[in-house]
Amino acid sequence: ALTKEFLDLKVHESPQLDEVISIIVEHTINQPELCPQFLTMCREQVFMEFNKSEQRFSLFLDRLLRFSHKMFCQHFKT
Repeated sequence: ALTKEFLDLKVHESPQLDEVISIIVEHTINQPELCPQFLTMCREQVFMEFNKSEQRFSLFLDRLLRFSHKMFCQHFKT
């Protein structure tokens, strides 16, 4: 139910996509017991975008990877 509600929001079309991704990552870190649910939500979002795109591109995945890269670089900065 939560994944369907998330998909219905069409976050990949939102100007606040980066904020949405930040919230998902923050909740995943702070509530690791919910990680499987967040993983399912993200996976289904990417699949939905792939299925609707001739280029098999996902803006959500692109932004999620960029966010993760930035976060890791900041965390492991020497």
